[in-house]
Amino acid sequence: MPLRSVLIKVVIIAIVICVLIHCSDARRRRQRRTGSHRGFESRRRSDRSRSVKVHEDPHKETIRAIQVTGSIFSRLLHPHNNHQPNIKLVRRERLYCRVGIGYQLEVRKDGKVTARHQSTKNGIFEVFSMKHGVVGIRSERHRRYVCMNKRGRVFTRRSFRHDCEFREELEANGYVTFASQLYSDHQRRLGYFLAVSKRGKPRRGKRVTWKMQSAHWLARTVTDKKSNT
Repeated sequence: MPLRSVLIKVVIIAIVICVLIHCSDARRRRQRRTGSHRGFESRRRSDRSRSVKVHEDPHKETIRAIQVTGSIFSRLLHPHNNHQPNIKLVRRERLYCRVGIGYQLEVRKDGKVTARHQSTKNGIFEVFSMKHGVVGIRSERHRRYVCMNKRGRVFTRRSFRHDCEFREELEANGYVTFASQLYSDHQRRLGYFLAVSKRGKPRRGKRVTWKMQSAHWLARTVTDKKSNT
């Protein structure tokens, strides 16, 4: 066999061996990448599952706390879903409006909100705190909450909802204003305010500003439950 043909065969064999080695290395690198990616995915999934397991108990505890107080979770729920008010911190008051010769807010037996010059048992309210600056108003006699809808109309309901929350602000003249917590811009002092007209009828909240006398209220504390004055 000539020396030239032997050299050619040796070179071909060497090339084939190099190609096989290169393919084997490439396959190993591919397997390593796939394995590392899978390992990363599995580790990430396990981390996610661990984080879910870790945060599972605090979430349940938060939900339990929300169910007890009913105030922390209020802005996360739908505006028309019920939530439980904090009735423990209650102020028994009559709400006196300075408009005209003066009116006192009251809730009649049929649930209608009106205002009268004279003091009656229908005019005693339980004003309770939901959170800082936000209160609810409930008729002590008829157990109905004062609320305001998106049109600014004042009405009452037996179940407490987010449209029954009011932002209570103390004005410079010593009177307070009640603005709908749900339908008001409290930073700009714009929104729907609880107010009555000179005839003793509730005014549409969207037609009232915080500067009007019809929106100024004086809370008079009631100490005797049997008192009718």
